[in-house]
Amino acid sequence: KASIEDKEQLIDLLSLRNDPGSRERVVSMLREIKQQRGLPAMRELQLGHMLNEINDWQASKKQMEDAIGRYPDDIGLQTAYASMFIARKDFSSAKTWIARLANNREAANSVQELRLRLAAAQGNKDEVRRVLTGMTPNLAVVTPEQLQFVRSVALLADSVGDHEYALNLFREYA
Repeated sequence: KASIEDKEQLIDLLSLRNDPGSRERVVSMLREIKQQRGLPAMRELQLGHMLNEINDWQASKKQMEDAIGRYPDDIGLQTAYASMFIARKDFSSAKTWIARLANNREAANSVQELRLRLAAAQGNKDEVRRVLTGMTPNLAVVTPEQLQFVRSVALLADSVGDHEYALNLFREYA
């Protein structure tokens, strides 16, 4: 009989594999642990992701909503859930969750990134550029701390397909 700690290590190992069998095994073990003692927010999120990855969207949705109910202050759970809707191209649900997050001042950075990813998924290039420029500090007076942030905005711009803006920011960074 494996201890819960042993199972958690196995969950971490199997999560790195991208085969359906490993994912299903992770789901099974997480559900077992959840039933025995409950899961911390990070594992609740992992269970939601794994259910989504094995194409059980209804179970994933229920898992994420239950987890958010148990951990209502966990911004990571809500952000991940909104991201799932964006990935599934359920834009109205994504907007709803982003609006909920927007009411939390601690989630400001997450909300900006979610809005950016939503605009990119919708193909709204003007909104993508508007959000990116809003995130970018004044390049005329960049401090060393802001310089690293400029680089992260450039990487983000590249990841959402605004390669021109990313290139401009990388030039400034260099």
